[in-house]
Amino acid sequence: MKQKKKVRTIYGENGLLAKSLPNYRERPEQIRLSNLINHGLKTDRTAIIEAPTGVGKTLAMLIPVLQRLRLDEGRQFIIVTGTKVLQDQYAKKELPFMQSLGYKFNYSIIKGLSNYICNLRAEDYLEHRTNLNTGILRNFLKTTKTGDVSELSQADMISLRMSDLIISREECLKKKCPLSSECFYYENRRRGLAADLIVTNYHYLFTHLHLLRKSGNSFMLPHATNLI
Repeated sequence: MKQKKKVRTIYGENGLLAKSLPNYRERPEQIRLSNLINHGLKTDRTAIIEAPTGVGKTLAMLIPVLQRLRLDEGRQFIIVTGTKVLQDQYAKKELPFMQSLGYKFNYSIIKGLSNYICNLRAEDYLEHRTNLNTGILRNFLKTTKTGDVSELSQADMISLRMSDLIISREECLKKKCPLSSECFYYENRRRGLAADLIVTNYHYLFTHLHLLRKSGNSFMLPHATNLI
């Protein structure tokens, strides 16, 4: 009974979400989904749940996850998306919204190496080119905190010719790189792995499972149909 009352204060017609989202309406399917996810997290059991479009799956998942973070100190959650576009949606919309509701947590978005500007290549680019595009790159390097190329507009990506500024795992010099201490990718990964909540994609999950899988971690796979 206590749990049902608590759920209604969030998902109900006069609940937290209704007060924060215009045109919000209570959906019994969303409440049921959230309860199932919460039960799986509380009992440490694997839950495989299917829900149709329009249920509000993201909020049904995030709220029990963030509630468990409050209760289970040291627990870490990893949300795995089907695409990098969905990762960016979590970063720019879903997670900031949850923080605005009063949930206190830190999060990180972790992607593969080729999603970040390579400082060594950027240095070479600026040294050997004199066109207007160097201004775009200089401004980006001056303002970015992550080096994530998704922060650039599509037009800027085309102008810069991103293949000259990113690098593959095979080409990366890793610790031998003279700019390794400034590497966007490795610094982002180092900080990101310590976050309460990590958002990554399936490709990164399976190529770096050794980094993400540790005692106390819980994996949320909201787009698991991509595994089929």
